[in-house]
Amino acid sequence: MSCVITKEIKGRQYLYESVSYRDDNGQPRTRRKFIGKIEPGTGVRIYSKEYIERMTTEGRLTEINTDIKRYSDNDIKRSKMLEYGASYLYKRIAEEIGLYRVLQEAIPDAWKEVFTVACYLVSNDEPVMYCNDWVEKTDGLPVRALSASGISRLFKDGIGIHQRNEFYRRWAAYRQEREYLAIDISSASSYSKFISEVEWGHNRDKEKLPQVNLCLIMGEESKNPVYQIPYSGSITDVTTLRTTLKLASHLSLGELKLVMDKGFYKKRNIDILLADGTTKFITAASFNADYVCKLVESSKHSIDRADNAILLGEDTILGMTREVKWDSEHSLYAHVYHNAIGAAVAKTELYGFAASLAEIARADPHSEKHAKKFDKYLAINKTPDAQLTVNIRQDVLEGQLATSGWLVLLSNHISDASKAIHIYRAKDAVEKGFDRFKNSLDMKRLRVHSSEGMENKAFVAFIGLILISRIHKVMSEKNLYLHMTMKRLVHTLEKLRVQFIDENRVLFPLTKQQSDIYDAFGFDAPV
Repeated sequence: MSCVITKEIKGRQYLYESVSYRDDNGQPRTRRKFIGKIEPGTGVRIYSKEYIERMTTEGRLTEINTDIKRYSDNDIKRSKMLEYGASYLYKRIAEEIGLYRVLQEAIPDAWKEVFTVACYLVSNDEPVMYCNDWVEKTDGLPVRALSASGISRLFKDGIGIHQRNEFYRRWAAYRQEREYLAIDISSASSYSKFISEVEWGHNRDKEKLPQVNLCLIMGEESKNPVYQIPYSGSITDVTTLRTTLKLASHLSLGELKLVMDKGFYKKRNIDILLADGTTKFITAASFNADYVCKLVESSKHSIDRADNAILLGEDTILGMTREVKWDSEHSLYAHVYHNAIGAAVAKTELYGFAASLAEIARADPHSEKHAKKFDKYLAINKTPDAQLTVNIRQDVLEGQLATSGWLVLLSNHISDASKAIHIYRAKDAVEKGFDRFKNSLDMKRLRVHSSEGMENKAFVAFIGLILISRIHKVMSEKNLYLHMTMKRLVHTLEKLRVQFIDENRVLFPLTKQQSDIYDAFGFDAPV
């Protein structure tokens, strides 16, 4: 078996034919023979006369390019070199998953700009004001230039609400997966006073800024973003659920199967889902509800059995199920879980924290920095002879640890504790999606000054999230994360360049790593 490999010697690249064989002892061996070089500047492969003659004799001449065009030094100096590898990947992904077609159908007048900015957000950590610099040095994009003012117009009025909704409708219909949909909310901050949705509320990033809440729905198995909608910053997760379900009702989602964290848990929300009669759900229950705490308390003695062990990857937890009456018409499956190791770790950490806090109090009992923690966890007093006593409030620690390591899931259709927890644990798709949405797609700060601008920027970032989610899925399934981060993958592909010389397009040869990346995605090498 033979192949052609490249080897760099003193800054120049040479071509060798590598032939694999077994010696007389059956041991694998490799023999390499020089067959040519790669011409600097053009990337053209120049094969030796002997190799061309041998390929002709063997009938394999079509595998090499003997029609080599020569360029002058002036041609090379006037040439233009552009990045190509990453943009090729984005386009192939968009074509494969149907994103390209859906964008063209839903937003015919602005799909090129939308896709280009989305690709920029995937490739860069910089604000969109620098997008045009990236566009001008990148080949394979739908547009060749996109100024900052052009992007501002795109965000301001380039995409209408009907076009966004049409995209979501078509995108949901195009999806073939019938899977559990994970739903969650996160916040994006803004200084603007002209975005009507920006209000003060609970900021999930602990930032003291007005915010917009973004609700995101993602498929658990496909890892595909399905739908998003912005809300006023003061609206809670509880209020959001009803509105999101109503707005999503026009999408072709089929039978709804929702997975929600305890932020969505409220009796009113459960009542809404049960009254609907068609939506299936799994939700984590909040320990603020007395009956949830009673479920845990009543399970503490009966759950500790080997029959209740559930394997979660390398972890083992305990789980049991009971059917509970919700109201006069409905019952739910209540799945109660206990992670003994998690509870022990939480206890050790809390005890250590309290002991450390007590030491600080003995050294500086009037510390303003720790005053609130002192009040909560410590009892600081003076004896009659003015000696300071610092005691840890054990009752506070025990109250905080009462439900540590415990989880309660409620479902109207899953009766098996193991199946329920595996479905719930897959919810990390939406949580990781939000992380990528905000940290990789320039969404932690909105940097827009109108409601329409905010919604359009969030929409473009949503398109970028679809691309990133697909890359993440393939990297996870093909174990690419063992060798590189996503940023490293993008950077590796961006090194693949094309050079335009005298109106001719010359693609540089792929490295083995670039070729392996395209193979992992199931794509042919670019030409």
